[in-house]
Amino acid sequence: MFFVVLIRFLTGYVTFYGREGFTERFINLCSRDGIPLWNLKSDSGEFCACTTIKGYKNIRSAARRSGVRLKIRKRNGMPFFIDRYKYRWGMAVGAVFFVMMLSFLSTRIWYVEVSGNERFSSDSIIEVFDSMGVSIGKRKENIDTSAIQLKAYTELPDFSWVAVNLDGSTARIEVREKVPVPEIADDTTPCNIKAAQGGQILSVKVYEGKGEVKQGDAVAKGDLLINGITENEDGTAVFHHAKGEIIAKTVREIEVIIPNKIKCRKYTDYKSTGYTVLFFGFEIPVKKAEYPQGEYDEEIKKTYAYAGKTKLPLGIIRNTVTVTKEVEEEITAAEAGNLAAMEFKNQYEKLKGEVKILSEDIQSCEYNSGWRIKGTFICEENIALEEKIEISQETE
Repeated sequence: MFFVVLIRFLTGYVTFYGREGFTERFINLCSRDGIPLWNLKSDSGEFCACTTIKGYKNIRSAARRSGVRLKIRKRNGMPFFIDRYKYRWGMAVGAVFFVMMLSFLSTRIWYVEVSGNERFSSDSIIEVFDSMGVSIGKRKENIDTSAIQLKAYTELPDFSWVAVNLDGSTARIEVREKVPVPEIADDTTPCNIKAAQGGQILSVKVYEGKGEVKQGDAVAKGDLLINGITENEDGTAVFHHAKGEIIAKTVREIEVIIPNKIKCRKYTDYKSTGYTVLFFGFEIPVKKAEYPQGEYDEEIKKTYAYAGKTKLPLGIIRNTVTVTKEVEEEITAAEAGNLAAMEFKNQYEKLKGEVKILSEDIQSCEYNSGWRIKGTFICEENIALEEKIEISQETE
């Protein structure tokens, strides 16, 4: 049934109605003359039917002999549609252009997606594959996935497996990251253990070498804690890779001073914006930004079109160039205090991650019209620091 309707639409047909005369004789004459009729309906002395274009041209004889008066109600199908718009070249050109664009775009990559990555960003992976020809706007037939996968192992040494699959207009990049190999500690190179910080020894654990300090001793930065050289009874020396844990009570200080005058960069009134259209991997400049002499900041923003949650290969790049200049600004003591507090907090959090803080003394005050924050911390930490033993060989 569908094909019958399709054929009638492609060849065209006419819906007409008739009145007066002898309807039965009209139908019989049409059947005898081979004129097809369908959708025949009768209502209040009138009847309605459909026939082909050729059939309606030949139906006049049957109507005249049966005394039926005919009138077209509607012309249907492709021939009438074409005839109606045959002088409107714009629609024809638009239709041809649409078909050509659809054919062109169906052969191109619309979207590139990455899966399987954890430690590495998708953008960095896409950038590598872009240099190898897998990018938005590229012709799918020109992409040799096997060759690209082999080359990817060289370009991406941190991945154990790489695959490129073309799914419709989407290039799917599947990767598997290598498991980092743990670093193996060097236990063969002779070394001493020296103090990384000065302080009072709280505990001593010697795993290899000879301990030179004991609990309660005070040491300065750089003092020898565990000796990597031991002597035998016959006077010969044995070199060790000294190992140990020396826990000491230390004093750490953090001092932050923010003056009442600070140098900063400020934007001027000069601003220039450029626009570039993204179309299936092609960048079409619309307006170029003007780059002035001197120092300036440039902000590049890419905006893509979306169909639901799917990013389309259509968008615009906007780059804004703004001239900056260095100025010296005077700030209030309160503003200096806020800046000092933020910097002090950053250094304090870093110290907390390195040592165990036992007690602290923090002082904050105005200082030369600016602000000063000083903290003194009593800490507990491992001060053992390996230092390689340099062995010189003398020749006679």
